[in-house]
Order: sequence, then C-alpha cells, then structure tokens
Amino acid sequence: MPASLNLDKNWRQEETRKRFSTPYNIQELLHFLWNNLFGPEKKYKSMTSFIPKEIVLNQITPEITLGFIGDILPTRNREVSISRRLQKFLENCDYLVGNFEGTITHKKREVLLAQIHSQRILSDLAKIFPPERTILSCSNNHAGDFGWKVFNQSYQLLKEKNFLVIGRRDEPSILLEDKINLAALTTWTNQPCSYLSNIQELPEYFEENALFNILFPHWGYELQCFPHPNQIAFGEALLNKWDMIVGHHSHSPQPVSTSANHPSRVIAYSLGDFCIGSIFLKKYHFGIVLKVQLGPQGNNTWRIGKIEWEFIYAKIKNHKKIEIQLVSQCPFFDF
Repeated sequence: MPASLNLDKNWRQEETRKRFSTPYNIQELLHFLWNNLFGPEKKYKSMTSFIPKEIVLNQITPEITLGFIGDILPTRNREVSISRRLQKFLENCDYLVGNFEGTITHKKREVLLAQIHSQRILSDLAKIFPPERTILSCSNNHAGDFGWKVFNQSYQLLKEKNFLVIGRRDEPSILLEDKINLAALTTWTNQPCSYLSNIQELPEYFEENALFNILFPHWGYELQCFPHPNQIAFGEALLNKWDMIVGHHSHSPQPVSTSANHPSRVIAYSLGDFCIGSIFLKKYHFGIVLKVQLGPQGNNTWRIGKIEWEFIYAKIKNHKKIEIQLVSQCPFFDF
C-alpha cells in the first residue's frame, strides 16, 4: 500500500446492491444501448490517431519489456489459448498486464449483467503466460457485482495461483523490479463499491521514487472507437506527471498515441477486449496487444524505447475453445 494512502475503517464493507444499476446518466445509457446495436461509435475520429505498429520513441538501453492486454472477460467455460503468432509476440516480455473483468464464483447472478468467471480461467491464463509474471488488475466496473466478500474470495484465489494482483483499495499498485510503478484504478462501478482503487485517490498512486510510472485505468465509454474530448484532455493532463497510460473499458480498441505535449510519452486509450465467450456479442471480440521496452536514456532518465502493437481477435472455434489471434486489421478502422 502506498505510504501516503490512509484508508477509513469501513473501506471493506458490504453495500446494498440493486438488481439493475449503471454508473451512466440517461444520455450515456442511451448511447451505450445504441452502440451495442449499431456501434462501435466513430465520433471524435479526428482528435486522436494511432502511432505506427512498430516505432522507436527514444534511444534507450532496454532493461524491461512489458506486454499489455485489455479486458479478460468471462469465457462461458470455454478453453482460452493464443495463436503461435501471438505467443511469439509475447515471448520476450518480462511481464504481462491485463484487466481481469468479472468474479470467480459459483454463486448465481443477483444483479443484471453480473460477470462470472469459471475457475477454468486460472489454468488457461497460466498456460498463456507464467502467473508469477502476470499482473491482473481487478479494479473495474464489474468488481462490485457480488459485493466485498465474494470479490475478495476471487481476488485471493488469483493470488493463491501466483498471479500478481492489484486493484483492491489497499493494493492499488505494484513496484516492478524496484523501478516501475504500475497503478490501477477504475472511474466506474456499476454497484456502490468502496473497496477498489479509484479515481478520487489517484494522486496517492504516483510513486515519486520509481524510475517510471504507468497508470492502468478503467475509464472512458463503452463501444466507442475514439476517446471523448474530455478523456483526451484528462489524459494529457495526467501525462504531465505519469510516464505512460494504458487504458481499458471501451470493449473496442482505441488509438495508441503519443502525448501532444510530451512526445516521448504514450497513451493507449483502450486495448479493447482480450477474450470473451459470447458468440452473440460480436462487437466485443477485438482488442489490441501492446509491447513496450523500458530503460534509461543517456541521462539515466527512464523512457519508452521500442513500442509495438497489433490488433487481436477472439475467435470462438467451437463450443469448447477460443483462440486469441493476431490480425492485421480491425473492421472498426479504415486502415
């Protein structure tokens, strides 16, 4: 826990949950429903752009390579594997970071749209990348679906399987190799929830003594291909301090960009989805896999060196298997 983080005694309490609850206002909810039917929305296209799929931003001495994926969604008990090309893309990563969206539980849904993972996801993720080098954030809008007790059981189960887990309010971040601070938070929760790392406590998550600070936020709006202007402005303001931002929540890929004010810093607005088991939510099957080299520049300031990204597609092969594949294009974008 960051030394400056002071938690009130009630942060782990159960709160009353509603059968149907959303963090959106009426207008945002209507946009969400519309985009599920006809989206993803392509508004604000001119305000951000993708960097090349492979580029060297700064001349550094590479020391650590990080891989990032987006939302790990429930798979309907299907086995998840990755293609050989994706395996090769990730093979030189020292750590893999993803958003674990949903709760491992046998309980029945008590609220609408609650996301349930089966225990199978534990072994599937372990086959994809070593658990002791896989960082999973549990701070997202579905973490309150079952309340504190069930959430914490799922959180602890991930830890017991040797995954590096963050996102609980007392564990918002992890310091990698005593050099890289990776902090997770959510700006949304469907249900009232006081036990997650959150946007209100964001200033406490920055580590002054770290050589490099990465923010991994659950933010923005669902099924939008490009970030809202308010999110762009907020991201640019954060990059005055943070070295890199890698976001998630939109369920569709969004641009991997450099900062307008700090060209050596990167903001990936959303990596979309990594895996999903529903055959009906076809708009939710695309994402981005991101890989970055980090290390000191000539003056020993840590920066991003080489950065690579690719689109991915969660292909449901049959009722038992899902394969995550590298794909050259995503149908949401015209390049």
